[in-house]
Amino acid sequence: MEILEFLGMEKSPLDVFAGAFQSRTRDDGSTFWTTRDDAPEWVSDIVRDAHDGAFPCDWRYDKIADLADDIGHADDLDDIDATEWADRAADVYTADLIRWLSIAGAVDAVDMAAEEWGMDTRGVMQSIMAGQCYMLQQIAAGILFALSERYFDFLEHEAELTGAEETA
Repeated sequence: MEILEFLGMEKSPLDVFAGAFQSRTRDDGSTFWTTRDDAPEWVSDIVRDAHDGAFPCDWRYDKIADLADDIGHADDLDDIDATEWADRAADVYTADLIRWLSIAGAVDAVDMAAEEWGMDTRGVMQSIMAGQCYMLQQIAAGILFALSERYFDFLEHEAELTGAEETA
């Protein structure tokens, strides 16, 4: 375990990322997700990048924490597909979709979904839902990509460590 600890990887980056979030309560009683105070800086960097230049947002943190939970239950990083996750994580209720439309980047995501996915006009709510799926897919793809390098480094060193222990 010394090699992994030296590299700051005593646990899989997937486990670290999955355990880096906690729910907190505001003075008004509302709850929100945030990174734990003891979370590594690289987790904060990934979360900041997932906000795509926008200020921290409860909706994004909530979805990132949901993705982190899924990552924590996955056996391997390849077990999570950004598109499938986005489809499952998307809101289905009109009120939730309208509320989402008010966050930074939401209107742009609707436009990007229409442009990239070539959507026909199927109605306002379906366009908004497609935009949310687009944003969720972008969030998930960015996080999974950022985690992949750390994860593959971890696997490489884990294999070296296992090989060293077997020869000892």
